[in-house]
Amino acid sequence: MALSWMWDGQTTADFQRLCGVERVTLEGGHGEKNANGVSANGAHENGVHETSHSQSATKVVHKYPVLRAVFWLASAVGEEEFFIAFLPILFWNFDFFVGRRVVLLWFISVYLGTALKDYVRSERPSDRVVIREVNDEHCREYGFPSTHTCSGAAIFTELVYVVYMRYEIPLLPCLLVALPLVISMGASRLYSGHHLLIDVLAAFCLVSLVAVAGMFFVEPLDYACMHPSMLGPILVGVIGAASVLLYPHAPEIRASSKDMPIIVSVFVGFYWGLWLSSGLNPLDNRHLEPFQLPSPSWDEITGGLMRYITGVILLLTTRATLKPVSLQLFSCLADKSKGPAKDQLPVVICYRLVTYTGTCAFCISLGPIWFQFWGIPVQAR
Repeated sequence: MALSWMWDGQTTADFQRLCGVERVTLEGGHGEKNANGVSANGAHENGVHETSHSQSATKVVHKYPVLRAVFWLASAVGEEEFFIAFLPILFWNFDFFVGRRVVLLWFISVYLGTALKDYVRSERPSDRVVIREVNDEHCREYGFPSTHTCSGAAIFTELVYVVYMRYEIPLLPCLLVALPLVISMGASRLYSGHHLLIDVLAAFCLVSLVAVAGMFFVEPLDYACMHPSMLGPILVGVIGAASVLLYPHAPEIRASSKDMPIIVSVFVGFYWGLWLSSGLNPLDNRHLEPFQLPSPSWDEITGGLMRYITGVILLLTTRATLKPVSLQLFSCLADKSKGPAKDQLPVVICYRLVTYTGTCAFCISLGPIWFQFWGIPVQAR
């Protein structure tokens, strides 16, 4: 096939070698550098130099530390810690409206990507071909598409789109900021050896399709979920329940199945919290768009910094409180004959749904009251 190189792990290995990722083989106290993907006899064997010794100690070397730092930061966008650090800025220091639209489109993109991963069940590149420094539970899940790329691309793509449509700002500067971030997010998955090129390209295509389709369905769905009557939270709950029940779990349970409840919980929790605090979340201001993007004063900057710090503390404290309580509760209901409760999928799904839905709903709904108490109220837009 003409495009078979996109499915070939050697393409990932070649990209790693181009970026200076190499493995050093230590033999008899002497280090012998070997570029990733090429063995001493010219064959591609994960950059490990084969010798007559039965075992050789090796270590990974990064020739370009700056490039490594860039890709490490880019890959962090798909981690839970990023959302704890990023979402308080978006909701409590910028714009509730933008925040909930970004969360909605992020949820759709990442949920579909995660479900597709467990439906297609395409393996990641072999560690005999690529270099991977980390081999945790997530490295053993399926690879197509890259949900890290889905997450990063969805966040920045939708943020640019929603901000551009809501505020009077030029499009070009937004694209110049977003495109390098999105591209570096995908490239980081190749740099780390976690994905094939086709996994990353599929993630970009999925996010693009959701973004284009979102121009037609996101606004009515968003306003339906924020309906001032009980229909709003009921609709959100129905979408969340259907997402959990219809998820295509693979026969062999992997990390993606355990991540799914967190994805659903972020959507449900944020929308329930926003519905409860709808007094700070006006729904009838569409006719006022586009808005002028205000320049913050020094007092607003310091107030925003304080909201950010106290908001992150509130999030971490709430999560740390709910997680052990919910895990203990559902562990009591688990079938002990099937092994440790914390490793059973039903227990993991239930306790994560309770933990993260509760954390998001509690912090988003009571956050404004918390900030008002400290004298740093949220400025509604």
